[in-house]
Formats: sequence, C-alpha cells, structure tokens
Amino acid sequence: MEQIIKNKFFKNWVLVLIILFLLLLIAYSFGEKGGQSDYALPVAKAAINDNISGYAWSDNIGWIGFNCIDPDTCSTSNYGVSIGADKKLSGYAWSDNVGWISFNENELSGCPTGVCRAKLNGLELNGWAKALAGMNADDGWDGWISLSKQTTDSINYGVVLNENTNFFEGYAWAGEVVGWVDFNPAYGGVEFIGDFPVIRLGTFQVASVVTGNRPRAVWETEHVVSCDLVSDTGYEDLDVCHNENQCEEMDLLVDMAVMEETTYTITCFNDIGMSVTETHTPLRYFELNGSPNRVTIDFSGGGATTTPVSLIGVTSWNGFNSNISFSADLSQLPESPGDGTTNLAIFSRPSLSFAEYFTAGTRSALEVFASYHFIGQKTVAVEGNGLYPVSIIIDAGNIEPVYEEI
Repeated sequence: MEQIIKNKFFKNWVLVLIILFLLLLIAYSFGEKGGQSDYALPVAKAAINDNISGYAWSDNIGWIGFNCIDPDTCSTSNYGVSIGADKKLSGYAWSDNVGWISFNENELSGCPTGVCRAKLNGLELNGWAKALAGMNADDGWDGWISLSKQTTDSINYGVVLNENTNFFEGYAWAGEVVGWVDFNPAYGGVEFIGDFPVIRLGTFQVASVVTGNRPRAVWETEHVVSCDLVSDTGYEDLDVCHNENQCEEMDLLVDMAVMEETTYTITCFNDIGMSVTETHTPLRYFELNGSPNRVTIDFSGGGATTTPVSLIGVTSWNGFNSNISFSADLSQLPESPGDGTTNLAIFSRPSLSFAEYFTAGTRSALEVFASYHFIGQKTVAVEGNGLYPVSIIIDAGNIEPVYEEI
C-alpha cells in the first residue's frame, strides 16, 4: 500500500511539472506588442525572382510570411511577394491561420473601395491584398487587407518603405477579424531586398568652366533606370536617362550657362522608385593674367619704371562675381638707402568690379617703380584679394649700370 501511495504521489508531481512547463512555454511565446515571439525569427531568404522578404504580425492571426524559407516545403509550395518594374506587387504571402494572401492584380478585383491593385507609389504601398480563404469564411470576414487609408476610413494608416533601412513601416488594416497588420514588428519585419540604386562613389562631377559657359556633368550608376539633374539656380533636366544601360555611364552637357555659384544635385531611381542622391558644387575662383608678363627696366639713374605697361586681367570661373582688389609683392626688389624713395606698384585701377572685368573686359595697367638698381631678373607677384598670384618678371639685363656724378 505504501508503495502504491508513493507511485501515485510521484505521478501527480510529474503531471504538475508537465503542466507548469506547458504554462511557462505558453507565457514565453507571448511577449510585448500583442504576443510577438521573444526569440529571433529565422531570416527569410527570397527566391531569385523575389525581392520582398520577412514577416508581418497580426495580434489576431500571428505571423504572416512574405517568402518561403523552409527547404523541405519550398520545393512543393514555394511562395513569395515581389515588386515589379511597373511597381505593382505580385505573388503570395502565407499565414498559418488564414492561409494564402494574394497580391496578384487578377485576384484583387472587386475590392471594397478605391483602386484594387497593390502598388508602390513613391515609397508608399497603395491598394489591397486578399486572404483567399476569406471568400468562404463564416465569421463575417471577406479577406480584404487595405494597404493604405481609404477615403471611407476615419483613421490615418498605411505602409511605407524606409529607404534608409529598406524595411517597410506602418500598418495595414484587415477588418475586425484580423485587425491591424504590423509590417515592422519588434521581432520580424518586411524588407525590400532587391537591387538598390547606387551612384558610384566619387563619380558625380560637374566640370569647372569659365563663367558664362556651360559645364559637363558626368556620373556612373548601378541598378538605376532614370536620373534627374537639377541645380539651385533653376536648372532642371528630369529623366535624363531612361534605362539601366543608358544610366550606367552619363556625360551630359548642362544646358545652362554658369553665372553664379551653383550646386548641382543628381537623383537616380531604381525600377521601383527607390532613390539615391549626390550633390556637387564646383569651386568659385578667379585667375589673374599679365599681358605681357615679362617687362624691362632701364636704369639711367637711382631708380626706374618698367616698360612696357603690363595689363592685369581677371578670368572668372564657376560663377565667381565679386570685386577684385589688386596688390603686389615687391619684396624681391632691393630698396634704395634712406627714406627718400621706395619701390612702388602703380595700378591704373586698384580694383575692378564684376561688370568691369567680366562684361566690359577691363584690365588694370601696372607699372613698377624700382627705387634701386639691380641686374638680371626680379619677380613681382600680383594678387587679387590676396589670392591666386600671377608673376610679372622684371628684366634689367646683365650689365652693371654706370653712374656718373652730376
């Protein structure tokens, strides 16, 4: 009798432990956010023709898989959802509780309201999907899943593709039976895994040009079917290339003369409308030129002035349009003893405005007075606004001058 009681006691404890284990397992399976599993889901690998992968979540029906991941079953019931070049969705998702969910346009006719086909407009999903089992359901659900707010809805909702993460975000609405479908749950997520648009690093350049001319823009891309080129000065050329081969390497003459500093922006799109953007701003600057840049000086006394006159001109690049003030570095010239005379750079126009040097082509005449004789050559550096010097060579010959007392 004692042995029988011990056996019954042991069996009861085993039963209690089993029940506790099952209760813990159930509790573990329901975490925050409507009972999503705390453990990491297996990564959904898309088939070669699919470009959407992962899981959405409904509090009422659980996980919805967007791509088959089980090697044992995919061979017989392979499925997946894709976005095509026309941006329309196609294929099937799967729910263990409601079965096949179709995104095929031919199975979406007769939707409750609005446009039926499922499509990516910009980065927003529009239209409907449908759980096929809902057509024969006896619980009042018709199987329709709205991917974005309909005109009859009072609550704002929708599903949007985040270009930075490549995951869809937001909620679809599947009626009272299924409820909200979360496309970015804590332990799942629906991801676009197709070909992302790429502008190859460092390839987008807009060539430097003399102000008033038109530059060329070049770039290289991958998985891009169209590009838009615009500038902050009003230039706009939309859809400058129309397919992947054409967009791969572009060399475009910008049909707008550069008259001010300009920032160019290239935006390229893949076949579902995802975009990538690069900007380039050519450096504004100017160049000085001397004509002639070699002058002579003939010492007949203690000092002399260069001949002929050197004309200093300005060339503006990439829309530079500021005033230019001239200065000269005379440090290579020897100074005469005492305080009576000193070296001088004499500009006929100490400064030029943009209208003067660009529109009128005005130049400033430069004469250099050397206060003390020298032989050979000396260099005077002429600068505009303290930048971009041009060298003027002063040639005194190689004969030591002879000075006579007066």
